[in-house]
Amino acid sequence: MKYLFSFFYQSLNLVALLVSSYFAAYQMQSYWIAVALIAAAPLLQLVIGFDRSATSDSPPSKVKMPMVSLWVMLGSAWLLLTVPEPGLALWLGFACIGGFMLNTYWAQEKSPPV
Repeated sequence: MKYLFSFFYQSLNLVALLVSSYFAAYQMQSYWIAVALIAAAPLLQLVIGFDRSATSDSPPSKVKMPMVSLWVMLGSAWLLLTVPEPGLALWLGFACIGGFMLNTYWAQEKSPPV
């Protein structure tokens, strides 16, 4: 179930990134760049792995993937400050943020040693 959720979450990120790139290029509205930032940070982590603390075997902390979380939260603040009205951008942003929280703290949760 967790692998299936992770697959759908990364698919949502890819769709959100493509849609936001299209609208940012053709409508020239900055909140679409914020949606792209929210969706791109977890995808970039999946492909490149720029947040090294996400893969280290250090003791677990309450904040997982701090660099990815930083970019997602900066994009969230940018989105909430610049979006003029509820619409597709806001809902895509909320879906990516909610999926990020679930994927980070539920789907990637390591089971404790037995």
